[in-house]
Amino acid sequence: MTKEYLGRIKLGSVASMTQIQRWSFLERHHELALATIDGDGVIYNSPVWYTIKDRRIFIPIDQASKHLKNIENGSSVTGVVFKGGDELATARGVQIQGRAEMVEDAELAKECVDRLADHVFDVGHPHKESYIEYRECFDNATIELKPEKMITWDLRKIYNLQMYAARRL
Repeated sequence: MTKEYLGRIKLGSVASMTQIQRWSFLERHHELALATIDGDGVIYNSPVWYTIKDRRIFIPIDQASKHLKNIENGSSVTGVVFKGGDELATARGVQIQGRAEMVEDAELAKECVDRLADHVFDVGHPHKESYIEYRECFDNATIELKPEKMITWDLRKIYNLQMYAARRL
């Protein structure tokens, strides 16, 4: 797609998601690339699982995690959920910028782990119970990612992009 084709229209104004689409997209997925910053300004990024409850984002997290230490030290947080394919024209995602807080309510934290396990593992999956037991015994910390800004894109909305999108021949 050329600048002449788009003119003054910004890609984000054409390909962004509505609020309903954004939350629907986030609810369908469970893996997020989480980034925090340590005291030296170094960015730490890793994939984590998350769940959504009442348009709130919860992340069961390892208590020994560098993310947890960074969050406790006041780091801002960015998370990206991305879904793509072999074609750029199918790429879509949500970037969440904000802060994170520990979930102090033990019942809510347990519910988040259960919701996540139900979402990730099918009924009868051999790893479901092991995951829940591990979380209960060792790493039962849960954080809530509180969005301050969300940036979205859904390139499937640009009907003409397909002809420019092939990444391989």
